[in-house]
Amino acid sequence: MLKAVIFDMDGTLCDSFPLMIRALHEAVEPIVGHAVSDEDFMEALGPNEKGIIVNMLGDRYDRAAASYDVLYERYLPEMCAAPFDGIREIFDFLAEKNVRTALVTGKNKTSCDVTLRQFGMEAAFDAVEYGSPKKEAISLVIDKFGIRPDEAIYIGDAPSDVTYSREAGLLTASALWAPSTDAEATVAAGADVICRTPADFLRYLKEDLG
Repeated sequence: MLKAVIFDMDGTLCDSFPLMIRALHEAVEPIVGHAVSDEDFMEALGPNEKGIIVNMLGDRYDRAAASYDVLYERYLPEMCAAPFDGIREIFDFLAEKNVRTALVTGKNKTSCDVTLRQFGMEAAFDAVEYGSPKKEAISLVIDKFGIRPDEAIYIGDAPSDVTYSREAGLLTASALWAPSTDAEATVAAGADVICRTPADFLRYLKEDLG
């Protein structure tokens, strides 16, 4: 029986990639002096948002990073006002079952915190790890909770989420509901649980937790 559920944020809790790309365009392009394609930003999305800016701008980082945070917060209510439909029901059920929750995300602390405030989810997690390499961050959460890795499941929208959580010894779930998700590649990563909607994940949790 599960004792903890660990969530990714972007593409799992919410459809935040269009917002991130818009803010990156407006923060980075005035400094580099040319247009940057959406594809270039998406390919750079391994680090957190500020890591992307560092990769692109080097020592010109500070101005763009500060601008990014302002732009992200400005456009958040318009472009990503709430989590995906069905996410709140998952958290209600986990709270009812006294299952611990954590967030392990590549987002930087500023954009993550403002997103959780927008959603009214500031108190939804027992632990939050921002911007860290995910495998290490997942292991930190497991240690903090004092549980075995196989007593937790990580749910994310990318093949790398399956890889990192499996390497940390967790059960794995793939979230395929975001428009940005490469469903074919994510399914091919071989998660223990494939979820095409948040309701699918809730059904899995109900089967496990009763």
